[in-house]
Amino acid sequence: MKCLALDGNSLAYRAFFALPADMATSTGQVTNAVVGFTSMLVNLLRDQKPDSVIVVFDRPEPTFRHRMVPEYKAQRESAPDVLRQQMGIIRELLDALGVTVLDMAGFEGDDIIATVAKKCDEAGHDIVIVTGDRDSYQLVRDPHVKVLYNKRGVSDYALYDEAGIHEKTGVVPSRYVDYAALRGDPSDNLVGANGVGEKTAAKLVNQHATLEEILDSAEHQTPKIRGSLEEGRERVLRNASIMVLRDDLEIAVDPAKCLPKPNWVATRRLLEFLEMKTMTKRLSDAFAPWISGVIESDGIKDAADQAELSGEHSVYAIDGPTPDKIINGSKMVATVASHGGAVVVAVDDIVHVFEVAQFSALADLLGEAKAQSIPVVGHDIKPLLRHLEDAGLGAPNVHFDTAIAAYLLDPVDGSHALTRLVDLYLGSALPEGEATSAGELDFGDVTRSYSLDAASARAVAALVGPMTSALEAAGMLGLFTDVEVPLIGVLARMESRGIGVDRSGLVAIRDALAKRVNELTVLLHDLVGHEFNLNSPTQLQKILFEERNLTKG
Repeated sequence: MKCLALDGNSLAYRAFFALPADMATSTGQVTNAVVGFTSMLVNLLRDQKPDSVIVVFDRPEPTFRHRMVPEYKAQRESAPDVLRQQMGIIRELLDALGVTVLDMAGFEGDDIIATVAKKCDEAGHDIVIVTGDRDSYQLVRDPHVKVLYNKRGVSDYALYDEAGIHEKTGVVPSRYVDYAALRGDPSDNLVGANGVGEKTAAKLVNQHATLEEILDSAEHQTPKIRGSLEEGRERVLRNASIMVLRDDLEIAVDPAKCLPKPNWVATRRLLEFLEMKTMTKRLSDAFAPWISGVIESDGIKDAADQAELSGEHSVYAIDGPTPDKIINGSKMVATVASHGGAVVVAVDDIVHVFEVAQFSALADLLGEAKAQSIPVVGHDIKPLLRHLEDAGLGAPNVHFDTAIAAYLLDPVDGSHALTRLVDLYLGSALPEGEATSAGELDFGDVTRSYSLDAASARAVAALVGPMTSALEAAGMLGLFTDVEVPLIGVLARMESRGIGVDRSGLVAIRDALAKRVNELTVLLHDLVGHEFNLNSPTQLQKILFEERNLTKG
């Protein structure tokens, strides 16, 4: 098992300062940190191929280190507002992607990573720590614990094992704290032994077994080093006490079980809000190992079966007819598909294709389903119901309409095309190619050759499960079930039969409104002193600002 542990704050900061600050949505939401962080995540998943993923964050409260050393990180300016806003969005995106996110009051993200790394090492699992903080060097332990250090920007990394840390610093990881305590850490506002740089610190660490031995050996050093060690003794010991990362935090998390559980609907919705359209494909590819229900071409049938919908009649009803869509006075354009006059119904493994002349047979099938209380699901099924109504045939028992559900879940998107829903909720695509014409399959034929129509019908069935969950999560399942679905048949009957109105009542309302408009027009002309066109902005402007001398604005 391989775990990937990311230092969320470190990577978000790197992304924020690496990408231009004018990277924003059309509404003004700055997104440079979000885009950079997401790109880093995608690249890391692609390159490292982990089994589990954990992202840790610092909390805003002071930690035990701040209480021990008041000047700890005191020189750091607070994060810009535009970065703080994006940190929340990053966490929202990670939540949508089902990534385990950890933080703990009183401790830093590095302490959480240290605890997770210890758990992995003891269990014999590999862990790669991704960070731009050198304090994590102390955690490296062959063969299981490595650090992928973010040197700069969003793509420049170096992977360190024990040999790599020794080559980089001159000391082994287990002595890195002693080395850093002597040298000091300007990034944390920690002063070490003045005059002791990296090379001298590494030399002293390699000559002595402990930090105390190094400080006790001051009298044996050169006068300059002796003075530095004696003057800085307390600071160095204090540095070491807070530089050691805590690996004993009470975290009820098993790194091996931190597998992402992507909610692709929520992820797509957030990406669309952030206008990060190009990131959709990259994220879907990166999280492919954890996305369930991926279907390709005729695999839609399997997805429908996995959704436990094989007992339902699935109707692909899109681009239905209107009364004017008549060919040669008898044959209509497809009532369920957008080509050649046919209705495609998939029942379990059987695909039926009905020509318009066979609508009575279709009604019999759907009527049988209604008699047996077998629900029918469809996509934009109202045109089909209307045509059954026009033909004087009974309507089926409609259980679910994916087009209506899509509208409730995202009313801004006007298309609600089946292809988009398959991509959004199933993480797949309908097969490409021409749909089967009515002549290729007659009523009653049984086929396992899943054409575009058949795949569409199966896709509708497969969509019911995830879209039901999405409606429930959005608090709209009751509205959908109790109002929208029953309304489909009502609207179909209204379109077929028309609606009754009180004509004399409507005429009376029209006449009353016309009379009132005329009265108000005469009143306004009298107030101005001459006639003018109430619908002319130019004439109104002249009256208000020239004749009446009102102040503009």
